[in-house]
Amino acid sequence: MEGVRGQSRERFHERLIAAYTQRYREAAVWKTVIWLGSATLFLGALTVAAVKGGAAALGLIGSGYLLCSRLVLRPEMTRAHREGVAVQEQYDTEKFGLEWNKSLAGKHLSPMDVEVLAGRFGGDPESLSSWYVGGAGAPPGAQVLLRQLENASWGRRDHRSFAVISTACLVFSVGATVAVGLLRDVTLATYVSSLIAPSLPWLLDLADLSVLHWRAASARGEIEADLIAAWNALPTGGADVPPELLRENQDRIFIARRRFGRVPSWFYRRRRDGNEEAFQAAADRMLSEKGWR
Repeated sequence: MEGVRGQSRERFHERLIAAYTQRYREAAVWKTVIWLGSATLFLGALTVAAVKGGAAALGLIGSGYLLCSRLVLRPEMTRAHREGVAVQEQYDTEKFGLEWNKSLAGKHLSPMDVEVLAGRFGGDPESLSSWYVGGAGAPPGAQVLLRQLENASWGRRDHRSFAVISTACLVFSVGATVAVGLLRDVTLATYVSSLIAPSLPWLLDLADLSVLHWRAASARGEIEADLIAAWNALPTGGADVPPELLRENQDRIFIARRRFGRVPSWFYRRRRDGNEEAFQAAADRMLSEKGWR
């Protein structure tokens, strides 16, 4: 009977992963629409300015698109992302055996809603496997602490690397508008109306992205440092981690996920194997030092 219950829990965990992955994908669709629109305007403005010296009509289109993006598209993206974060929190609490913090995360997603979202997932079933490291030999609370540390470490590394890329893109984009303006020797009024105005959605999105990921890296770094300190404070082969500390850690991870978003899926997939190998090696060493491996 216990084996049946275990299989049922594992299946529910997989359905939760499928559900939050699907909701994140839907958020990514809105994000793609936003970026395609702003990129089209940016490239169009550069092209028209380089060929004809600019077109003020593009500035009006850019202003209209900026309002649409900020008032319609972005709220939909944020809503989908936050729902994904809530389902991922449900997965983590189920996986880690933690109490649900209703005051912070709201209500659990009902089993029916989980199945509806999971049913929309059309990806590779192999991608639904948990990426958390094992901690066999360590007390249950220490295993959870190790996995929370893994989450914070991955997040810090990925957010920092993507922040560098987005900042470089922002600098290049601003430089491109200046270069085209100088090449065509346009007036300041033409530069603002024909280059800056239609490029504004793209430049603002890049600026927001850069700041967001730098802040995310900083927040994850602070969580990571506190988790390392908590791990180092554990006595060798001794007592387990208090549940209250694990719940507090999880609340901080939830807030960081909700506030700062995620790196793009393609970026995460490209770095996943390297991150997984690096943290597994670190985890083996940490467990050995505590006498649990």
